[in-house]
Amino acid sequence: MIVSDADIIEALQKYRGIVTSAAKQVGMTRSSLSRRIHRTKHLEEELHEIRETAVDDAEHMLFQKIEEGHVASIIFFLKCFGKDRGYVERPERTSTPPMAQVVIPRRELTLEEWKANNRALERGED
Repeated sequence: MIVSDADIIEALQKYRGIVTSAAKQVGMTRSSLSRRIHRTKHLEEELHEIRETAVDDAEHMLFQKIEEGHVASIIFFLKCFGKDRGYVERPERTSTPPMAQVVIPRRELTLEEWKANNRALERGED
């Protein structure tokens, strides 16, 4: 059965560019549909445009949630677009940890030697 480009585009639009779902609708495997799309310039362009439209729709919905005061949406937006203003997620530090010294052994350590060395470091022994 030969699937037309129009049928593929319709399926891609229905599933917002999700190739696996579109492939099932037109009776193809995901890998076969992917190969067909990437071999056909206008299908590739169509898929790109469908996905861009889906992102635009998601952004529109995100802004609606922000206007409604949805806290998680506000935080998500600030983490993505407010990085240059300091809205980044990083671990809090209550005190500055001591600088660790890295020692590269001249030979490989056994697991037991490594554990003993780590226990000594934790106790503050050199």
